[in-house]
Amino acid sequence: MKICWDTLEGVVLTKTGRHFKKRTTTLVYKDSCLECGDPFLYCVSRPTDYCSKSCVRMGNRNPLYGKTHTTAVRKILSDVNVGRSPSKKTRKKMSCARLGSRNHNWKGGISKKPYCYDWTTCLKELIKERDDYQCLNPYCIFDNPKRDLNVHHIDYNKKNCNQKNLITICRSCNAKANYNRDWHEAWYKAIIYRRYGKEMKKINE
Repeated sequence: MKICWDTLEGVVLTKTGRHFKKRTTTLVYKDSCLECGDPFLYCVSRPTDYCSKSCVRMGNRNPLYGKTHTTAVRKILSDVNVGRSPSKKTRKKMSCARLGSRNHNWKGGISKKPYCYDWTTCLKELIKERDDYQCLNPYCIFDNPKRDLNVHHIDYNKKNCNQKNLITICRSCNAKANYNRDWHEAWYKAIIYRRYGKEMKKINE
């Protein structure tokens, strides 16, 4: 099994220090999965070189490799899953599979870095008031521009709390800004400049 905080719950080191135990199951640590390269634990009675079923079934090891479903089968599979949601256990597994460096949007753990001392509720409220309590992204997909507002660091530097580096956007736009960062940085800089260009110069002076 993949190693994350959820799967490590209840896992203890044995007295010999050679293996791990989870309830009555003895687990062995392995440095890397042959497919993804991540470390993992496997049951001592079922040795394996892969950390999960998904890695076992990658590529030509998958029984469906090179095959495609017919249109009728795809329609049936789609209808079966309508309205269904994954169980709590499945959601945990999905979460573990996307943690840390396994996430396609991993930036080296920068979300854990601290903010500057000026990053206070008062500052965030000041920026929201300056921006009329609305998402300043003109292409925001939501009709209500005042929903779930966040204050975003345009250059992604948490230590830079200069007012020209802060912009009010909704939670959805803030999440999207984590993708294609160079484009979003230029985009939000342009919005701030067009809206407050001269005012920002006075504030910085």
